Amino acid sequence: MIVPAAVVVGVIMVRLRVLIFSAMVVAATASTTYAGPCSDQIDAMQARVDAKLEAKAAAGLAAKQGVAAGMGMQPTPASIAAAEENSAKYRRGR
Repeated sequence: MIVPAAVVVGVIMVRLRVLIFSAMVVAATASTTYAGPCSDQIDAMQARVDAKLEAKAAAGLAAKQGVAAGMGMQPTPASIAAAEENSAKYRRGR
């Protein structure tokens, strides 16, 4: 009996998908086991990082906010139109 090529390709694709999914599951479970032996060190480092961040946050702002920072300049329809007109001039070579 001769099997059509489409059936053979379909079977190969299904097997390939199963193989890829299995490899992803193995990789995902294997990576979590690496943290096991040094999880205490990871926890200690995370505590140190958290403590530094808390100290920095408690110190307050780094500098005063400038006047221009609060002005909230937003583009207007007229400024957008002007920018588009200028870019069109440059595309035409003027």
